[in-house]
Amino acid sequence: MGERRNRITAAATSEFMRDVLTLPFSPVSQDAEKMKAIEDLSRKHALTAYDATYLELAMRLGLPLATFDKALLRASVPEAVQILGSPT
Repeated sequence: MGERRNRITAAATSEFMRDVLTLPFSPVSQDAEKMKAIEDLSRKHALTAYDATYLELAMRLGLPLATFDKALLRASVPEAVQILGSPT
């Protein structure tokens, strides 16, 4: 969101994401590759980081999404992610 509103640069976002991986807590995944995929999806589809996380997880696990979020619905199409309850 900060990038979309020109409050922060793409480089600053990437630096922040690298810094997150050094924090002394254990998120679900500390995989830098997954974090980069989330960052890329967020930027590509103008998603919030948490919506991009849902999309990345659905893509990686091959599962459908359950959402009414319009941006997430739009992003699911080019990424070939099925929406729960929608026809295949």
